[in-house]
Amino acid sequence: MILKISTLLAALFYCSTPCNASNIFKPEIVANDQAIPSDTIKNSSGKPLLPKPNVLVIYLDDCRYDVFGANGGPQFFNSPAINSIANEGANFRWCFPALSLCGPSRASIVSGLYPHHHGVYNNEIFDTFPHTTLAEIMHDNGYFTGYIGKYGFEKFPVPGYDYYCQSSSDDYIDAGYQY
Repeated sequence: MILKISTLLAALFYCSTPCNASNIFKPEIVANDQAIPSDTIKNSSGKPLLPKPNVLVIYLDDCRYDVFGANGGPQFFNSPAINSIANEGANFRWCFPALSLCGPSRASIVSGLYPHHHGVYNNEIFDTFPHTTLAEIMHDNGYFTGYIGKYGFEKFPVPGYDYYCQSSSDDYIDAGYQY
C-alpha cells in the first residue's frame, strides 16, 4: 500500500478543528487504485482514528489576506464574523493565487491543479471541467455539498454539488443590490 497525502484535501478536512502540526494532514491509504478514507481505518483498539468532520470552505474574490482583522487588517474595517471563523478554523495566511484572475484561481482551488494542468487561464464561462473536484470527492465520501456564489460554470447541474446557487456579475453592479 502507498500512503498518499492530498495537499488540497489535507488542510480542508480540518476546517472544523484547531490546526496544529499533529492534525493538519489527513492521509488516505491507496491500495489497488482504490482510496480508503483514513476515518475508516481502525487503530489498535478497534476505534476509528478520527470522526468525520464538518467542512465549510469559504473563499473570497479579489481581496488581500490582510484586509481582515484576523490577519492584521485595518481597524476601520470591522469584520467580526470573518475574524471569528478565521481564528477558530483553518486560516490560510500564506496562500497565493495560482493565477491573478479569479476564474483560474477558483479552478485551482476546487481541483488542486495549477492552471497549466486544468486549462482555465481566464474568466470566460466554461461548459465542462474534465477534472475531479473537491466537491466530487466530498460528495463521493458521503458529504452533502453546496456552492453559493459565482463560479463561471454554465452547465447545470454542476458536477459534485448537491445544491448550487450561482449569482451573476450583474448582481454585483446593480444599484439596488444590498451589500
